[in-house]
Amino acid sequence: MKTLKLLAALSLPFAALNGVLAFDIVAHRGENSQAPMNSLEAFALAWKNGAKYVEADFYFTDSSQIVCAHCRSTLKELSGIDCDIEKLSPEQVSSANLASGKWSAKYGKVALPLMSDVFKAVPTGGVIVVEIKNFSPKFAEEIERLRKQCGLKKSQIVVISFNKNALADFTSKCSGYQVYLLHALKNENGILKPTAEELIAAARKVGANGVDLGGTKNIDASYVEKIKKAGLKFWVWTVNDFKEALRLISIGVDGITTDKSAEFINLLKTENNPAGSSK
Repeated sequence: MKTLKLLAALSLPFAALNGVLAFDIVAHRGENSQAPMNSLEAFALAWKNGAKYVEADFYFTDSSQIVCAHCRSTLKELSGIDCDIEKLSPEQVSSANLASGKWSAKYGKVALPLMSDVFKAVPTGGVIVVEIKNFSPKFAEEIERLRKQCGLKKSQIVVISFNKNALADFTSKCSGYQVYLLHALKNENGILKPTAEELIAAARKVGANGVDLGGTKNIDASYVEKIKKAGLKFWVWTVNDFKEALRLISIGVDGITTDKSAEFINLLKTENNPAGSSK
């Protein structure tokens, strides 16, 4: 009931949900509160818990492997390996244990996945959100090759990146994918930067059909409307406060990336279902 009242106060058309989310919930690095981030275990849990979209980070290494990891500091925290991800050797990748730290008691051994491992794990109806962390002209051809090899549809892969060169290269070589430009918004003396117009121009330049923004606490409906009127989808990251997520949805945001995907999905699906509203 509490969530229903909040939805009503925000003028969110929750009746349209009725058990089916009218917007996208993206599990940030999988269900990372229940398993090591960017692991097959975390991804499997996110899909099992009801997420359709699962976000994962990928680096192209100097040995031409595409490794699923976020950054050097998180790799060190999880596995004890203190190495730039691009410099990982095949031996380091195969021997890495993402449960070497706080997850050891629960999991014992968790492998460092390759992109091929992740693509094979995507269930029917699931979508993997591929964040390209570094630029390699081989990224596009490998994504396409592995997609075909693993039997995935183009609609089951969304490509996102802060790296404009990576996105421009991908869209020039691969068509039919959803591609989002990542950006962090900044508030400069009360003015959001980049402006909606600047962001639209940047997205169009790299061939993106959506934007995925952080630092969205100060965005309003007019900012979102300008982006969407330009024909771009509008996602945000990383939102872990449910009230803020509802505010963003109410002003037209199409998707929320969160570390609490299972919690958000349960709140939205259960408490907004008329059958459950009398509880």
